[in-house]
Amino acid sequence: SQERVAKEQEREAKEQERQQKEKLAAYLRSLGIDPEKI
Repeated sequence: SQERVAKEQEREAKEQERQQKEKLAAYLRSLGIDPEKI
């Protein structure tokens, strides 16, 4: 169903967003910045 596809796409978008945030946090940590303090 179309609704199922929409839910799947939303889930994938959230997952991608989460991965980007994790990558950014790891990058900041590598620079010696605590991402929690920003």
